[in-house]
Amino acid sequence: MTKKFDDLYEITKQLYAVLQLENMVYYFARKLSSGEYNSGMWESKEVKINDDESFWYFELQDNKTWTLCSENIQDDIKISTKCLSALSWMFAVNCTLSYMYEDKECEKLTEELTELYYKLRDKINTILDENETKIFYRAID
Repeated sequence: MTKKFDDLYEITKQLYAVLQLENMVYYFARKLSSGEYNSGMWESKEVKINDDESFWYFELQDNKTWTLCSENIQDDIKISTKCLSALSWMFAVNCTLSYMYEDKECEKLTEELTELYYKLRDKINTILDENETKIFYRAID
């Protein structure tokens, strides 16, 4: 399992797929924040589940509050940067996996992103508080 975003380049010869994933993260951050996000520094954030298990996701290095724009949530909801990052990462990984469907040259990358996707979805409560965890699940539903 990879430890950070840049490790994804090491497991595939199809660099376009990793570049596409990165651009998708930025796209979804802009879209989910009602256009409030323009740019910023993103880093791989490790999440420890226990002594033997961890995973990572791509997190914006900011501590702003964002207005969530989601088709699944009609309320005017403010979210943290962690929540925006997790949602942007989830949607970007999902789209990238769809593009790579049955591409044999991206098999290892597909397996890695699928594992990261499900770990984040299943363990989001280790990153977000209870309220934002509910918002997260409503947004991805």
